[in-house]
Amino acid sequence: MQNTTTKFSLNNLSRKIGKSKRRLGRGIGSTTGKTCGRGHKGQKARQGYSKRASFEGGQMSLFRRIPKSGFTSRVQSQVEVLSIHKLATLSTSNDFITMATLKSLKLIKRKTEKVRLILSRAPSTPMFISKDENIHITKGALAHILAHGGQVS
Repeated sequence: MQNTTTKFSLNNLSRKIGKSKRRLGRGIGSTTGKTCGRGHKGQKARQGYSKRASFEGGQMSLFRRIPKSGFTSRVQSQVEVLSIHKLATLSTSNDFITMATLKSLKLIKRKTEKVRLILSRAPSTPMFISKDENIHITKGALAHILAHGGQVS
């Protein structure tokens, strides 16, 4: 019986997969000597030249031909949605949860100006939330908090 493991020797070596990087400027016989495959003069022969990905040889580029639609709201990035099940672990004490508490525990980003609390995977622990103009609670979440002995003020 023959050993099935491959042993590296000169008769069973294979070439490296992939193309090796060509060495530029190594004499006339190398096919990439003198001008290094860039031709003679012109913008593309210069050092540091790079073409935009969208460049189409002077033709109006595709992203400029297609009509634009939609927009990104700047306000939306300042409002964050938070599920009340994430607050269940915080409300072990009778301290009220505020915006400052949420930011210090890194449940919301620092730049967040408003928080919307929603009902998702409802916890059964009582929660105490300080509702100011920056914290908005949905009807479902509010009903759930009050039903489980929580308080919103």
